[in-house]
Amino acid sequence: MSGQESDHMVDARIAEFRRNVTAALAGRPISEVAANAGLHPDEVIELISGGPAADLFVLARLEATLGVALWPRPGAPGGSTR
Repeated sequence: MSGQESDHMVDARIAEFRRNVTAALAGRPISEVAANAGLHPDEVIELISGGPAADLFVLARLEATLGVALWPRPGAPGGSTR
């Protein structure tokens, strides 16, 4: 796999991750979710609005708080198969 193909795959997973976060929020107040996750609301807003990719700390905190897997996993429904 070339570097460009690898970059495209990562970009696709980040986009799917953002969609997963947005879906998991399901109308819940961002400020409430952020507080429960020990995050600042701006971190969540920046993540779902296309800002720089979240670090693993933010990912782990959101997954634990929302109770769902957000990062696409190989073989998971809707996840990457690579």
